[in-house]
Amino acid sequence: MVKIRFLGISAFEVVTASGVRIFIDLCLNRNPLSPLKAEEIDAADLILVSHGAWDHVGESVEIARRTGAVFMSGHDVRALADREGLPKAQILGTQPGATREVKGVRVRATVAHHASFISPEKDVYMSSPPSASSSTRRMAFESIIRATPACSGTSASSPSFAIPRW
Repeated sequence: MVKIRFLGISAFEVVTASGVRIFIDLCLNRNPLSPLKAEEIDAADLILVSHGAWDHVGESVEIARRTGAVFMSGHDVRALADREGLPKAQILGTQPGATREVKGVRVRATVAHHASFISPEKDVYMSSPPSASSSTRRMAFESIIRATPACSGTSASSPSFAIPRW
């Protein structure tokens, strides 16, 4: 069984039936709704960051560095992780339409109508609200978490995992 825990704002923890621990949009320390703080996460396999707004990037780079988790995001946030010294071997960039697999979990990035920008200046993040008419499209993790036979360990195929961001 897949377990999902809401950590406030847009942060989630997902644990697959095979025990793969995934975190999404890890803004914890400045998130009054989060039941835990960044330093309390001692294990992670995959960290997904949907876009470059501060409340989505949060402490994701710090947690990936400490846990050794694979860090997956669009190329703007990937560049931030690289600039902040996360080892290149841990970083996977993606773009809308791409599907990547990490530890038997498939992640598909999709288009979202939400603008974000990370400046080369330290701690400068800009974001605009979602808009159906926005000309700026950022990567998002798509729609549904599907339980497949692989979740119970009875098949060689991978479970699909995707999360909407808007």
